[in-house]
Amino acid sequence: MTNPEKNINIKQFPRKILPMGSMTYNERIKIDMPLPKIIMCPYIFEAAQILIYAVTGAGKSMIATTIGLGIAGCKSIFGGKWTVPNGSRKVIYFDGEMLPSVYRDRETQLLKGHKFEIFDDENWKVYHAINSERFNLFHIEGQNIFWEQIDINSPEVIILDNLNVLYRPKISGNLRESWDPMQKILFQLKRENIAVIIISHAGKSGSELGSSGHTMDMDVVLKLYPTINENNKYEMTVKMACEKGRMFGNENKKPFTLNLEKIHFEGEEKSDYGLIWRPDEKENLKSRREIAEELLRDREMTYGNIQKETGYSLGQISKINKALGLQANRKPGPRPEKETIGVK
Repeated sequence: MTNPEKNINIKQFPRKILPMGSMTYNERIKIDMPLPKIIMCPYIFEAAQILIYAVTGAGKSMIATTIGLGIAGCKSIFGGKWTVPNGSRKVIYFDGEMLPSVYRDRETQLLKGHKFEIFDDENWKVYHAINSERFNLFHIEGQNIFWEQIDINSPEVIILDNLNVLYRPKISGNLRESWDPMQKILFQLKRENIAVIIISHAGKSGSELGSSGHTMDMDVVLKLYPTINENNKYEMTVKMACEKGRMFGNENKKPFTLNLEKIHFEGEEKSDYGLIWRPDEKENLKSRREIAEELLRDREMTYGNIQKETGYSLGQISKINKALGLQANRKPGPRPEKETIGVK
C-alpha cells in the first residue's frame, strides 16, 4: 500500500517533547508536578481527553457548542450542573460538518438563550474544516493545519466535531495502524496541557468507536441518548450518561436528562429566539426520593426530620421505608397537631 504522506512536501511544526527516562519515587517527589485544575466541573480538567458520542441527530454539536461557550465565557450550564470554578479559558472549536452560516445561526441561538457573554473575543474561535479540502488529521498536511491553528490561538481547550469527518483514515478504521496518527496528536496535546473534547458518532452497535485493534483511551467518556419529549414540548431532549471518569467520584456519574428549550424575548419576532439546555424537572423530583432513601438507610434521622428535609408526608416516608424493606422507625417524629374546636 502506498503512503500518501510521502508525496506531501511541507514543513512540520516542531512540538515540545518531555524528557524520557524512568525515575524513582524519591526523584519524582522532588519535582513540582501540580495536579491539573478543573476547567469545567465535574468532567473537564486541564489536559483531559473527553469523548462525547451518540447516534446521528442526538444533539452532539449543540451540547459541544454549549460546553465551549460556557468555558470561554465563564458561565455555568445545564441548569448549574456544570460550573466554571477557575475562570474562563481559550477555546478553539474545529467544526467539520456544517456550513459556516448554519453553525453561526445555532451558535447565535445558544449565545442568546444562555445569555452568554464572551468578555474576551479571543477566548472563542471556530475553525470550519469544510473550507479546506486538505484538513484531514490522518495526513501530515491536515495535522500541520491543525498545529498551526494551535500555535496561532494558544487554546487551553480544543473541541473536535466530528471525529468521523475530521479524521479520515485511508485504511480500515478498525486496524491499529489507522489510529496511530490520532493517538500521537492526543499524546502531544496532553504533553502541552491542552484539554480536548472529541465528538463522535456511535458505532453500529451503539457503543463508542474502537475495536480489538485499538481503543480510544479517554479520561472521560460521555454517551448521549436521544429521548422523545412529551408533545414535542422541547426542541430536543437528551439523556447524558458518564461511562468512564477519572479524577471524580461516583456521585458525578449519575445520568441526567436535558431539554433544549426555545426562548422568546419580549418585543422580538417569533423567528428571533434563543436556545437553552435545562435539566428535566421530573428528574429533580426523583432526586428528592433518592435523598429520602439515603436518609432512611442511615437510620440517624426521625421521620419528622426527613419530612422537613424532603417535603414528603409522614405517610409517604413510611411507604418508601417499607419499599426499601427496612424496619419501621420507632421514633417517627412529631405528627402535626389536629385542630380542635371548643376544647382547651
